Amino acid sequence: MYACINTTTGRLVCSQSLKPADGALIAQALIGFPDTTEADYEVKEITDEEFETYLTPTTDQTAATVRAQRNALLTACDWTQVADSPLDEEAKALWATYRQELRDVPEQEGFPETLTWPEEPGEESDTSTDDETSMDETNIE
Repeated sequence: MYACINTTTGRLVCSQSLKPADGALIAQALIGFPDTTEADYEVKEITDEEFETYLTPTTDQTAATVRAQRNALLTACDWTQVADSPLDEEAKALWATYRQELRDVPEQEGFPETLTWPEEPGEESDTSTDDETSMDETNIE
């Protein structure tokens, strides 16, 4: 396997199984990332195991994905806290608590690999499933 690696970030940019023609993988990288130059890349032969490590997200990448998901959940319930929300004060307070629990997700022990998502107000609790989610068990895209 041949890989084109960004030398600044260390990230895999493109790859192919057959030996590429001179400059082919770097040319492919430059098409995908026009603000870069040839000097930003190196082509090297890697093993299948090394290839898999490039595909495995780093802890920082996983944390960014979880935060983006959390931010989307916060955005989806912004309406609950506006002055003209149709919710009564009790429901508004429940949503405010939920929103704070979402903000606190990154502070949980084990973040980002293991976390517990708060339950949205009004959701029925299902005692047959475990609330704790391992990032290995959750498909976050």
